Amino acid sequence: MSNLIKNLYYCYFESDYQIDDTKLSKFHTHFHNYYEILILVKGKIKVVTQNNIFLMQDNEILVIEPLIYHKVITPDGSDYKRIIINFSLEENCKKQIERLKKITYIHAESDQNLLDFIQRFQYYYTTFSKEDFLLLAHGLTNELLLLLCEHASQETRIIKSNLKPLIKQILDYIDANINKKITLKSLAAYFKLTPNYISITFKNEINTPIITYIKNKKMIKAHSLIKNGENPTQIYYKLGFSDYSNFYRYYLNFFGYPPSKKSDLSEPNHKE
Repeated sequence: MSNLIKNLYYCYFESDYQIDDTKLSKFHTHFHNYYEILILVKGKIKVVTQNNIFLMQDNEILVIEPLIYHKVITPDGSDYKRIIINFSLEENCKKQIERLKKITYIHAESDQNLLDFIQRFQYYYTTFSKEDFLLLAHGLTNELLLLLCEHASQETRIIKSNLKPLIKQILDYIDANINKKITLKSLAAYFKLTPNYISITFKNEINTPIITYIKNKKMIKAHSLIKNGENPTQIYYKLGFSDYSNFYRYYLNFFGYPPSKKSDLSEPNHKE
């Protein structure tokens, strides 16, 4: 079997999981620089991404690409069972990466191999010790990726995104201009709206302050540039920061290590 996984950050099964008031704050809209596969083993949830809303039911699989903002909502607050796998791919797996990009949502009921995988994952996770399960985790994730890549396109239950058209336009504008200095004032001028209106509307829709969103996106971009060999002392200017010290502080706070340190990106040490 080909080794597709470069780093495996999380790989776990949760039974009878519930988002109650004490956990709700953890389920803010967020993103990360690695893939996430969410398998809903049992229950009903709604996953909101930048572009779509997915209504998930038993044995359905959602693949979330890096840098995609998303959050989970339980419409009725009931328990559910899920498998979460977070990983990055080997850079030489270009064929598999392209195929994975075409996969978003799969109904596993139509694929016995995927159903068998879900059952085995639960069995291994609940039977073996944590240390022993981790020995299996890389192989399981590689197997799942190969199964997903071979899986034919399935019918997807997607509700058209309920994001306000303005917010979608702002998100697209930020992505297209991430290398420029973007301020609330410049956004207001571009969209011919007041800064206060943009700020409030964005926060209500995305659940993250717009300036925080922009800076976080810039940090992910900065990390990618540094990983590709660019000098941090030159990157800050490219990304629209006024000085290196400001860029340095934000980078350190976001990742937990300075920009001079080349590191594979794991869970960002930041707060939305």
